[in-house]
Amino acid sequence: MIQSDHGQTNGATFKQRYGESFEDFVKSLLPLDVNMYANMSSNEDHFAEVYVPFSDKFKFLKNRNKEDDEKELKESEVIVLASGNLAMIYLTQWHHRLTYEEINEMFPQLISEIVNNEYIGFILVRSSQKGDMAIGKNGIYYLDSGEIEGQNPLEGFGDNIAKHLKRNSTFKYTPDILVNSFYDAENDEVCAFEELIGSHGGVGGSQSEPFILYPSDWVVPDEEIVGAENIYKLLKINLENIKESSKIDK
Repeated sequence: MIQSDHGQTNGATFKQRYGESFEDFVKSLLPLDVNMYANMSSNEDHFAEVYVPFSDKFKFLKNRNKEDDEKELKESEVIVLASGNLAMIYLTQWHHRLTYEEINEMFPQLISEIVNNEYIGFILVRSSQKGDMAIGKNGIYYLDSGEIEGQNPLEGFGDNIAKHLKRNSTFKYTPDILVNSFYDAENDEVCAFEELIGSHGGVGGSQSEPFILYPSDWVVPDEEIVGAENIYKLLKINLENIKESSKIDK
């Protein structure tokens, strides 16, 4: 038997705290004529795969009604998605991932207003000059160089957060703006963008503490296992050992 799970972090949602949903907040920062599509639920029971033909930036999206969503997506210039206290903003008029400088030039309020919202912890964007940046209210973490300007916006989000963000930024469909809510360490609370008061998807708190229940004869290293890739390697090695044992028994 193998059983695994990840924790959840509690906390009132963005809508409960701020008085409007995150997608409405983002829409208020954009020109009135911009069409926006939002899916703020990660309930996989209602998802189907949707191809987005108009943009090479983000080809696959999971949504509840394929035909209706496909039509709406084709007309959308901004896509906002959420998983727990993680939100992703795609500006789909462009086929490349927009830089920090490009976003500021075309949407002057967008980054600054998101960062300065009291319920936002940090955002991840890529600068044409400085590379990947985690930006908080009072500081910037330059992920490529490790330099921190002002206060560290990633403080309190775990020892490996910078490494996870750098890895995430290499993905083909990394959003133009990745948003993580604030984390209240005293109360162990985050602020989910979907309407769940116990959530996971971003970082902060108990959601960062997964577990695996596995057979006692498995080979597991003593050192800390970090990241899904290393979990996969662990599972693969031990499952291959089980197969080999089965062959010997026969």
